[in-house]
Amino acid sequence: PILIDTDWVWERLPPRQADANKGSFGKVLIAAGSERYIGAAGLAAHAAAISGAGLVSVASHPAVIQALAGKLMEVTWIPLEKEYALIEELAGRDGLLLGPGWGQFASALAMLIQTLQHIIGNQPELPVILDADALNLLAAMNDWYELLPPHTILTPHPGEMARLTGLSIANIQTSRWQISQEKAAEWGCVVLLKGAHTVIAAPDGQISVLPFKNPVLAAAGSGDILAGMIVSLLGQGMAPFEAACAAGYLHGLAGEIIAEHLPGKRGSSATDILEALPESFSRLAINQAEAPE
Repeated sequence: PILIDTDWVWERLPPRQADANKGSFGKVLIAAGSERYIGAAGLAAHAAAISGAGLVSVASHPAVIQALAGKLMEVTWIPLEKEYALIEELAGRDGLLLGPGWGQFASALAMLIQTLQHIIGNQPELPVILDADALNLLAAMNDWYELLPPHTILTPHPGEMARLTGLSIANIQTSRWQISQEKAAEWGCVVLLKGAHTVIAAPDGQISVLPFKNPVLAAAGSGDILAGMIVSLLGQGMAPFEAACAAGYLHGLAGEIIAEHLPGKRGSSATDILEALPESFSRLAINQAEAPE
């Protein structure tokens, strides 16, 4: 496996040209949140914006938009008030995130299936991240992986991976590399298996490991932030495997930055990860500037 480090990430991050405009850095769409789980949409969208996407749009329940629109003024909002509202917003997008905070509702499952089928038939080049409830909804279906578009990233934690595979969490945790690699090939997608030393596997057999093992990241909302970071990097033109690796590394580095100020590794929340992301990106650049010739 590749052990991801600052050099690996820096070499692959898209450049930030001085003469760029917002269109240079991609337009991403995040379908997240529900009346019960409002925060997921805000965390994912804020992370996508911080991570450099040119335009971040959030499609969600009107209650989510009402709660968050005044706090995230850099985001555009799309109310999902009719059956095909999400599909109508896919044109011109450079990345799509589905699932955070959806809940396990029949309407969410119908929207998920419709959207994936539309992408396969009409926009197969659109990269898609399936996170959280999108994974749980799929896992309840037989042969669910047949619905995956060509450029899909799955971001399960061990419990979600257990549901997707039919294996126990104990089995997942004792064979993280092997299972991630096997399933990425079987399902034809990138698999990012969260946890201590997160594993990222590609369908072509590539596999990488992140160097982080930090309880600061084990917080509600942390995964929403990671998913938002990945879709942002996809929107900026990174390939799925590289986007997952780079976002995972920067997310983990943000956790390390937080832990530097918390010797007991207590006292933080997911919001602190967002606040640490600018320094996480900055440390990549500083590391390169200080590297010997």
